[in-house]
Amino acid sequence: MEESIEKFMEVQDKEGAIQEIMDTYGQSVLQLVYSYVKNKAVAEDLTQEIFMKCFKNLHKYNGKSKIRTWIWTIAINHSKDYLRSWYNRKVVLSEEKVMRVKHNHLSTEEEVMQDYVDK
Repeated sequence: MEESIEKFMEVQDKEGAIQEIMDTYGQSVLQLVYSYVKNKAVAEDLTQEIFMKCFKNLHKYNGKSKIRTWIWTIAINHSKDYLRSWYNRKVVLSEEKVMRVKHNHLSTEEEVMQDYVDK
């Protein structure tokens, strides 16, 4: 695998290189990201974003480490960035709250009291 990446990079075929990278490491990156975010849909979206980052920055890969190490570093950092993001803290939490209300059938007063207890 490492030789073929180098071959693609030598001929400047970024599309071919990234396709081979995705075919080889796609599932393992998805599993890694899922281990951080614990949500399949979010993990799939983040994995796609990670491979877009890899594509844009393939020219920065210097070969000092294995390509897998480089991709995993990007994946871990991107996952951590997502977990620290405003979107994750506010929007995802709100969606969970809506689902909890739908399943518990709580009144507005009961929901406010539950939020107070949860804090």
